[in-house]
Amino acid sequence: MFRLLMITGLLFGMHSTQAEAKTISYEFDVVGSSFSVGTLYESSRFGGDGTLREISHADPFYQEIMAAGAHRWSNLMGQTGHVAMRLQGDELELQTVDCHSGFLCSDLNRMSAFVGSTAFDLTGFRLMSVFGLGEWYLRGDPVTGEGSLSLVDGASGGGFYLNNNLYEYGMTTAGFNLRNLTITEIAPVPLPAAAPLLAIGLLTLGIGARRRSRIT
Repeated sequence: MFRLLMITGLLFGMHSTQAEAKTISYEFDVVGSSFSVGTLYESSRFGGDGTLREISHADPFYQEIMAAGAHRWSNLMGQTGHVAMRLQGDELELQTVDCHSGFLCSDLNRMSAFVGSTAFDLTGFRLMSVFGLGEWYLRGDPVTGEGSLSLVDGASGGGFYLNNNLYEYGMTTAGFNLRNLTITEIAPVPLPAAAPLLAIGLLTLGIGARRRSRIT
């Protein structure tokens, strides 16, 4: 009897766990992007006095430097297009990041195995990596179809050489302007209400038949 009760509790526990899981679909058009770093400095590699010159965001040369490789996401700069993705999990754990269409997918899908903290609902999502892959934030209004997607680099900064000059920079951030945003929760395939009871009935019949065979 105790074993039967234990199996019954396990079945209902599995059923309730499935009910808590959720899958949300996010689709949007990226219509523009901007990149920036905390601070960007330039120093001469050959000649000069070696002093650093800060390059402001208003400097026309700023975006040219950014596009030349001031961050590992420079290949995303200026790209536009449709992106479709799904997040699946529950309140405690993200199980799957499934970006299946769009130029952001290769970077977003890497988060599935390395995400350390997450939250996602019908207003957007937050994905935070534990291994420096960056942090993604999506917020939007499905009624107007407008939103924003932000990316924050997990590294504190870096440097690179360009035209015989050394460039050092702080933390990189990227922002994507979104249009035609839709956020939809996909209803899970429901477990038939009678399935747990049917399983219990079959187990009970099996146990009864086994006991009768022992008696005979």
